[in-house]
Amino acid sequence: AINKLGYEKDKTKSSAKHLVLKHHLNGKILVPTQKSKSGSWLYYELGNDLKKGGSLIDLLLKNGWNWSDIKELTNENYAKALSKTNIFTNITTNSSEFSSQKQTELAKNLFEEIINDKRINYLIKRDISPRVFKDFDQVRTNKFSAIFGLYTDFNKEKPRLCSTIRYISNREGITKKFFQKNLPRGLSILKNNQSETSRTIITESPIDALSYRELEINEIEKLSKQLLDNEFIKDNTQNELENKMKEVKSTMYVSTCGSITEKIKQDLIPIFNKSSKVILAFDNDSAGKRMTKKLENILDEKNIQYESIFPKQHKDWNDELSAIKNRNIIKISSNNEILKKTYEKIPQTDFENSILNKSNINEATVKDLKGFRYDENRVVFKLYKYNAGKLEFNNLFSIGINDKVLEKKFFRDKNDGLVVLNKLENPKKIVFACSPIDLLKYRQISLKNNNISSCDEVRNITYISNCFNKSEKLFNQIEEIISMNKHKDVKFEIVTTKDNIHDLNKICELFRDQSIDYTKTEIKKDVSYFNGIANTIFSIASKLKYSRKTQESDYDENENELIRGHRR
Repeated sequence: AINKLGYEKDKTKSSAKHLVLKHHLNGKILVPTQKSKSGSWLYYELGNDLKKGGSLIDLLLKNGWNWSDIKELTNENYAKALSKTNIFTNITTNSSEFSSQKQTELAKNLFEEIINDKRINYLIKRDISPRVFKDFDQVRTNKFSAIFGLYTDFNKEKPRLCSTIRYISNREGITKKFFQKNLPRGLSILKNNQSETSRTIITESPIDALSYRELEINEIEKLSKQLLDNEFIKDNTQNELENKMKEVKSTMYVSTCGSITEKIKQDLIPIFNKSSKVILAFDNDSAGKRMTKKLENILDEKNIQYESIFPKQHKDWNDELSAIKNRNIIKISSNNEILKKTYEKIPQTDFENSILNKSNINEATVKDLKGFRYDENRVVFKLYKYNAGKLEFNNLFSIGINDKVLEKKFFRDKNDGLVVLNKLENPKKIVFACSPIDLLKYRQISLKNNNISSCDEVRNITYISNCFNKSEKLFNQIEEIISMNKHKDVKFEIVTTKDNIHDLNKICELFRDQSIDYTKTEIKKDVSYFNGIANTIFSIASKLKYSRKTQESDYDENENELIRGHRR
C-alpha cells in the first residue's frame, strides 16, 4: 500500500515505534506504528518540529483527494483510486526525482510556451509597466498570465533552471499561482544579464519584486523632474540620482515564492555570500515579518550589510504600487462615497416579508447586527478590507433570488473584502464561514441551544465570511486577523456545510501551522425550496475541537448539539 501511494520506508530512520516514509515530491513524514487514543492513524511532517500533521486522511484531503477516492483506498482498490487523481504522478514506475537535466528541459519547454504580448498583458493589468521587465529574460507574459523561471544550484558557477511559477488571471480578475508539477521549488531570479550586480533585493513573490522596482524608478524620475524644474539645482544632486538609477538597473531581484524552507535557505546562502548589499523587502504581515527575521539572523551571522523594509500603507508591494498609481486620495474618497450612497439606497423591507424570515432566520438573530440590508428577494452585505489592524469598507455582496434562481453578486468586480458582523475589537470568539447566511444560521442555533439573549457574550462574538472567495489576498487578510488575536485568549471556530466542507481547509492549515486551538462545526441542513432558493432548517451536525497539544480531536458529547462526529 505504501509503495502504491508513492512512499518508501526509510530503513535507516525507522524504528519499532515509528516509521519514517519518504516521497519524491512531498518529502518525509513520520507515522507512529500504533493508533492514537482516538483510534486514528496519525502522521507528522519532518523538519517542522513535528508541529505539522494530522490523520492520514487529513494528508490525502490536503493533497486534493475526495472521500470516494479515499474509500477506494480503504477497500484496496488502488488502481481505481489513483486513476481519479493526479496528485501522485509516475509513482508506480520510479519514485526518484527527475534528473537535473530533465528538470531543466521540462521547465524550459513550459516557459517557452508563453509568447510575450507587448500590447496588453497580465503584468500591465497588475500595474507593472513594460519598461520595468523588458530587460529580464527570466519572465514572459501574455494577456492572462505571467511565467517566471525558478533556479537552484547557486553554489555552482551558473544557477540552473529547475522549475517555473505561473500566475494566471481568470475573466473575473481573480489570480491563482501554479508551481510546475513534479518539479522542485527554486528561487525566482530577475536580473539584467548585461550588467554586474550592484545589490540584491529579496521579496516573497516576483510580482512584488517587479512592483518594488517600479516604485523605485517612479520615485527617481519624479525627483529628477523636480530638479530639472529648479534653476538652483546642484550638479552633484543630479549625478546622485543618475547613480541611483544605475543601481536600480543593475539590481538582482530574488523571490522565495513562498515560505523559507531548508532548501530555499541553502539556495539563498551562496547569493548572500556574493552580495555586497542586501535589501529584505517582504510583505507587511505576520508571515512576511517571520521570514524577514529568519533571514536577518543568517545575514547577521555572516556579517553582511542589509536593510529590512516593508510596504508603508499596504500588505505587499503590488498593492502599494496599485494604490499610488490608480487610487489617489481623491479617487478613494469618490469611490467610498459611491459605495456609501449605493448601500443607503438599497430598500429595506419589514422583517416579516423579508427573504431572511422566509429562510427561517428569526428577527432576534439579526436585530443587534449591523452591516447588511434585506428585502423580499435578497440580502446585501457590506464588505471590508482588513489592513494594518483597521477595517476599510470597500465593496458590497448580495445573495438572493432572481427569476427563481439563486444569485450572488459583487458591486465591484475585483473583490478582496470580508463580511464582518459585530465589531472586531477585543472579541471573545471569532467564527469563520464561507457564506454569511451560514453565519446567521449558526448564530440562531447558538442562541437557541445555549438559551442566551442579547448580552455581552453574544456581542463579543465576531462573525467573518469570505463570501465563497478563495483568493490568496483574502486569506492573507484572514491570517492577519488570526495573528492579531491569537495571543488574546480568543476562541476560534470554523462553520461549514456539506456543500462547502473543504472550502476553508486553508484556514484549518493555518491554525495547525501556528499551533492554535480551534473548533470545526458542520451544519446539517434539511433542504426545501422557496422559489428556487434553499429554504433551510439547520442543526449542528458535528463539532470537533483541535488541540495544539495533542494534534488529536475531542468531541463535544452534547445531545442537543452533536448528531454525528467524524475525524477530519
